[in-house]
Amino acid sequence: MSRRVIAHALPWGNVGGTELATLRLAEALRAGGYASRMLVPHLPGAQDVADLMRDHGFPVSRYHQVAPRKANPLPFFANGARLAAGFLRDGVGLVHGADIAGAYFTAWAARLSGARVTSHVRCAHPALAEVERWLLKPVERFAFVSRATIGQQDFPCAPERAEVLYDAARPPQPVPVAAARAHYGLDPEAVVFGMAARIHPQKDHESLIRAAARVKADHPGIRFLMVGDTTGEAVHRDQFARLEALMRETGTRDLFVFPGFEGEMARFYAAIDVCLLASHTEGFPLGILEAMGAGLPVVASDVGGVSEAVAAGVTGFLAADRDVDAFAAAIGELAGDGGLRTRMGAAGRQRAETRFGPERFAREACAFAARMIGPPQ
Repeated sequence: MSRRVIAHALPWGNVGGTELATLRLAEALRAGGYASRMLVPHLPGAQDVADLMRDHGFPVSRYHQVAPRKANPLPFFANGARLAAGFLRDGVGLVHGADIAGAYFTAWAARLSGARVTSHVRCAHPALAEVERWLLKPVERFAFVSRATIGQQDFPCAPERAEVLYDAARPPQPVPVAAARAHYGLDPEAVVFGMAARIHPQKDHESLIRAAARVKADHPGIRFLMVGDTTGEAVHRDQFARLEALMRETGTRDLFVFPGFEGEMARFYAAIDVCLLASHTEGFPLGILEAMGAGLPVVASDVGGVSEAVAAGVTGFLAADRDVDAFAAAIGELAGDGGLRTRMGAAGRQRAETRFGPERFAREACAFAARMIGPPQ
């Protein structure tokens, strides 16, 4: 049996950016003739991931994440042997780590089965443990999500083993603005700035709160819609408590709406006038591409590959990490100039369609697969 199936090893038990990006990758490969299956870990909440993939027509296998231990390495190798047997049974010719954390638990098993191995690198990894570097040794080729991400990893990666595969996002389906705003309890006449991100210390909601305090007097109709889970994990709850305290301190609590996790992103984009992304580190954020595709200007932290998506001064504004002054200036300028919002939004839509559209992504994804395992059957 010819082995042309691609197995995507998902590392986590929740639906997030990595899971959605991997789903889009598998859909692009399917359109090009490649079969995919999803490897979903046995972790709390991972049934949602498995259900999402099955709902989109992909077979799912569950796997155990067994880490190697010097004191007793047998469980790791036994688990790898089971995985390898599954790869052989299912005709898997390429194992793709959806993130390096997925490759940790599957790369050696793939090598044992004779399958080729690749992995996405979605953010900087400046300090890995020795065992993590060992777990990545079987990976033959790395797909980085941005040029900025290359060279920020603490594992060997010769230039010929690295390439950039930009993500893509389809424009969200149109949703009536009035209905979207009513859902979140937002005034139809407000100028709404929105950010979609988990409530986590990696994100910089603090700078946005401080920027809001500086512009609220000049723009009393401004509002901020912050979607993202605030209660699911302890880290989310703790961070949200800190943000609540900061909003009370700065007198901005009435400007912010935190509705929690949002599964209907088209509704979110319809409700906002400007997309925000304040973050301390990023690889290549999909939300920016989706916002640009929706015709929204963007104000974002200039970290990681963000500047590869946003054309500063054309499709939006960039601010240095934690630069509250720059965020406040950009927010104030866009809040007071509807024409500028329209022009930047139109430029962003054009950039998303021409440079980061799904057709380009499908071509590059299938070419990447062909270099690894040959053309589809």
